[in-house]
Amino acid sequence: MFFGDRHYFGVVFGFFIDSAISLDATLADYAIDDIHPALNESEKIAKIRHLLTSSSDVFHPAAAADNKKFPPRNSQSSGEEFVYNNWDFNAPGTIFEKMTNRKIFEFFHQKIAFPTGMEDFIWQEDGRYDWSEIAEHPAYHFDRTARDMARLGWLMLQNGNWKGQQIVPAEWLKTITRSKIPVSDAYGGGRYGDMWWVR
Repeated sequence: MFFGDRHYFGVVFGFFIDSAISLDATLADYAIDDIHPALNESEKIAKIRHLLTSSSDVFHPAAAADNKKFPPRNSQSSGEEFVYNNWDFNAPGTIFEKMTNRKIFEFFHQKIAFPTGMEDFIWQEDGRYDWSEIAEHPAYHFDRTARDMARLGWLMLQNGNWKGQQIVPAEWLKTITRSKIPVSDAYGGGRYGDMWWVR
């Protein structure tokens, strides 16, 4: 079983949806922009839900990405097509920290890693910001071991419940693992939820 950084994002967002963070807010609503170049008005109408399904139509260079194989800028509408895009994975980390005033790695430790007994995740060391000169938003990397990933896997299988305690809202886990958008064969086929592959 393997979980990428975006899966951790998908889980922690559930603590603040419809409170500090709205899925229907736009990038403009949260004053999210970028550098070299700035986002244009068409890109700023993308919603948070489009970022989580990697369908924002923001084809901007991103940290921790090769930035080579994107469609032309503004060639699609937000929510129209899945495009594997690190910008859509990085910007939500910035949004999370900006709107909640919490550090995502520390929050993950407090709400998930500690309650589930993860043995190896030290948030000050294993949560890493990967900054780049080409983009305003860093990549948010979670270094993790197989046994800690297994605990997250078990938490998911138990609908967010850990030994009788509801760690993550069950309805949110159903939401992120529900099919939202088709994935083309170029990206392996299947479907995608909210930062979560759905096979």
